[in-house]
Amino acid sequence: MSSTRSRLKVGQGYFGPLPDDIWALLNLVQDYPLAVSSNLAREAAGTVALAASMGWISCVDPDGKGFSRRWRITPEGAFASRNREHGT
Repeated sequence: MSSTRSRLKVGQGYFGPLPDDIWALLNLVQDYPLAVSSNLAREAAGTVALAASMGWISCVDPDGKGFSRRWRITPEGAFASRNREHGT
């Protein structure tokens, strides 16, 4: 193994950098939880699915005891958004 191996950073993975749309979505749902049946959620279905599959947004209530009809940012999503590597 080479000691020059680079470490993965937030927003980078095996498929390359994440699209800018995902960062915009995280910023949006952090301030305004997005209704699951909204036009925006429909139009950005791929981005919503990617963020949800990564655990960055969820429909689980903040108290963890139920579900809602709104996408909300998770602690992991907030961490990813805060620690995003800009320009890489």
